[in-house]
Amino acid sequence: MKVLYAGTYTQREPHVDGKGKGIYSFELNADIAERRLEVKPLGVTELLSPTFLAISSDKRHLLAVSETGDEVGNALTVYRIKEDGQLTKTSQCDAKGRGACYAAMTGDSFVLGANYNSGSAWVCALREESADRSVTAEMVGFAQLKHFTSVDPARQEAAHAHCAIALHGTNQVYVADLGADRIYQFDLGSKGELQASAVPHIDLPAGCGPRHLVIHPNGRFLFALCELSSTLLAFAIVDDADGHRTLKPVGAPMSTVAVDEKDAFIGPNDAGQNAAHVQMSPDGLFVYCSNRGVFNSIAIFRVDAHTGALKFVAHESSRGLIPRGFIIDPSGSMLFVANQNSDNIFPFWRDSSHGTLTFAGQEIHCPTPVVLEIVDI
Repeated sequence: MKVLYAGTYTQREPHVDGKGKGIYSFELNADIAERRLEVKPLGVTELLSPTFLAISSDKRHLLAVSETGDEVGNALTVYRIKEDGQLTKTSQCDAKGRGACYAAMTGDSFVLGANYNSGSAWVCALREESADRSVTAEMVGFAQLKHFTSVDPARQEAAHAHCAIALHGTNQVYVADLGADRIYQFDLGSKGELQASAVPHIDLPAGCGPRHLVIHPNGRFLFALCELSSTLLAFAIVDDADGHRTLKPVGAPMSTVAVDEKDAFIGPNDAGQNAAHVQMSPDGLFVYCSNRGVFNSIAIFRVDAHTGALKFVAHESSRGLIPRGFIIDPSGSMLFVANQNSDNIFPFWRDSSHGTLTFAGQEIHCPTPVVLEIVDI
């Protein structure tokens, strides 16, 4: 059984009129060879604005981050995924900040997260209770960011952590700070504590506003999607002359919205266009980025697995308004896009050889969807 989970905004915020009720669940039945898809709604689990979702390492739990601009309500909620795809709450952990906006597993027991409004990164430990195998979450690590650039006075007036991920098989943690135009590097301690790495941060182009990060499956490259400049940056993960891990730029920033190289632009974006999410195909051959606003599209780039260099492939319309989150299913055969402002999710078939997308011909209705996850039960 394959289940699609969609997190939604449930209340009005300055940037969105939230109309959802929580986490919506859909059963997916796909015939890849015949390109047939059936979608069956399974219901909704009520939760305050779950705007980011992640799946636990054991695939048995769904992690949901609730986002508000207030001092209260920002939290990580853990759900057990039942055999029928329904969710049962097992634990909740306060995010200790405002604008909680991200969650990612690292190893078997730690969840990394970020608070946008208050500019901080955090770590929660997941612990299984032996009696009923339910999982509890406890905050064990925290880092307050302070630097900001003011290049964009409206968006970079303070630190704004937007994403936290880990390099697989290591204790290296990367945090994207939109307000500082930086990627911070932290060492994750055995108890979940965050300590600045020997190379504490990498400075990015002024005003670019890094939002989300993704690491190549081979662990050699990192890609940073910059919201304010609508650009995708490629980095090689290398050691510097002193043997300390750092990031080395690969090629020039790539525009996620330009139709060809001549139309590429770098710098603060004043055209009503903002990049939102980035994800790699499971085979590591392609990177996908969502563009909100004027273009409402998915940008597709091919990746050179030896150098990390990017090459633009195509754009595909999201067929809706403000495509914020999207997800590639574990098989790599489909991509689903959540259109926040048109209250729908659209599925696409993915060509694994060329990376291109073909509309699957269906519309999944869902109020203000912003994040998607898929799990095989």
